[in-house]
Amino acid sequence: MSAIDAVAEERRRVARELHDGVGQHLVLLGYLVDEVAALVGEGPLREGLVSLRDEVGRAAVELREALTDLRGPQGTLSASLSAYADEVRRRSGLRIHLRLDERGPRWPAEVEREVLRVAQEAIANVHQHARAINVWVGLTTDVHQLLLVVEDDGIGRVAPREGHFGLSGMGERAERIGADLEIGPRRDGGTLVRLRVPGVRTALTPEGDGHDRPCVARR
Repeated sequence: MSAIDAVAEERRRVARELHDGVGQHLVLLGYLVDEVAALVGEGPLREGLVSLRDEVGRAAVELREALTDLRGPQGTLSASLSAYADEVRRRSGLRIHLRLDERGPRWPAEVEREVLRVAQEAIANVHQHARAINVWVGLTTDVHQLLLVVEDDGIGRVAPREGHFGLSGMGERAERIGADLEIGPRRDGGTLVRLRVPGVRTALTPEGDGHDRPCVARR
């Protein structure tokens, strides 16, 4: 085994241990908070428990992001989105409908990583706050643009809340990759998140060997 393979295997081992240890503890803690909140009436105590549940959910999202980085690339962006959607379905019962159509060359890794994070954050927000039944996730890519759309049929809460940084975090991720981000009410109720990364073209490698590679045009 080469040194690179050994490092990759060690990263996967650490990711497995974190998932099976800290990850499972966070899940159980979330369930416990939900059970306690169900036993108390309206008032400051319940509000505090709801805030605690939000923070547990936020910690779980951050852990999943860290695990994704540790494991390294896991296939296409569509495959990563599908895997995350399956996980959320199992945990929440949300009906997540996927429309995935990737065409053309792969996008730069940093673009795919930030797009995946925005999609995860949008879906997590629906799970935690929207009281939705359905979530529609659309991803289309070609050599001209990458378009991500996440819609839900929930209560339509889109304003940032004090002490919560999910929406601002999505904006920062979009800015890092030169993307346009729109977050607002959905026409038929609920919330719509649209992320568009423009200006992608194919370019020849410096050696001029004819192999296309994706690159982001500077604006």
